[in-house]
This record gives sequence, structure tokens and C-alpha cells, in this order.
Amino acid sequence: AGWTLAFLQGEIKEGAELTKRATDADPNYAQAWNWRGWISLILGDHEHALEHFKRALRLNPVDSSAFFVLGGLAYAYFFSGRHEEAAMWAEKCVRENPQYLGGRRINIVCLAFFGKIAEAKAEWESVRQLDPSQRISDINVRNLFRNEDHIEALARGFRLAGMPE
Repeated sequence: AGWTLAFLQGEIKEGAELTKRATDADPNYAQAWNWRGWISLILGDHEHALEHFKRALRLNPVDSSAFFVLGGLAYAYFFSGRHEEAAMWAEKCVRENPQYLGGRRINIVCLAFFGKIAEAKAEWESVRQLDPSQRISDINVRNLFRNEDHIEALARGFRLAGMPE
């Protein structure tokens, strides 16, 4: 319920409280830790996001949706300025589920930030085949990130890879 409230209704703080209550009620509920990680990430609390994602992964390392946790780790490391770690998790995420566009997008940005422009462009072309409607101008639509520095960093990576405005 917390993730749905945060993601679909945009009520991030209320969603954060519900996911905290879920993990308080059941500290072994891996999916709740995953959602709590994403909400912490959206709120700009990277360190707690990393803790929550890592806990979700420890609790259920073979979960079929682990790619979502891996993507969260990549974004959290990226936004906290730890780009090498972000790139490692982004690559793992893409390997785990090449269809997950969120993972492919952070992978594009990591490649671009490391100056691997040809690889970033190739990754963008793969993503474009999956969803040709993606544009830099709709970062806010595709993600709940609200921090302007985060949005600009993503946009910078996307531009280097050739994503249209």
C-alpha cells in the first residue's frame, strides 16, 4: 500500500510511513524493504535507500524481481556520487532483466559518465527499440525523482547517449 500511495498518488511521505510500518511489523518482508528503499531514494535519503535495498537483497537474493532492487542500488549509488559502484549495480540489473527500462536507463547514464559514449549510445539504441517514446523531457513522468540535481545528472547522461529532448 505504501508504494502504491507514493507511486500512483504522489504521496511520498505518507507512503514512506506505510512502508516503515510494514517493515516494523515484519522485518523479514523483503518486498517492503525494496519499496522502502525506492521511497527513501525518491526522498533523497541515499544512505537509507542503500541500507533498505541491501536488506531486501539479503532477505531474498533469488527473488524473481531482484532486478528492481539492483536498479535501486544503482540509482542510490549514482545519486550519492559513487559512480563506480552505480555502474556495477546497473550492469548487474541489466543482466538480470534486460527488459527493465529503469535499469537500462541508469546503465546508459553510468556509461556516459565514464566516457564510454559509444557504449552509452548503443545501450540507448537498445532501449529505443523497446520504447521509442522515451525523451529527456519526460524524466519526471517516468520517475518520481524530484531533486533537480538528480534530474539534471540523468539528463546529462541521456544527452551524451543521444536520447532526444
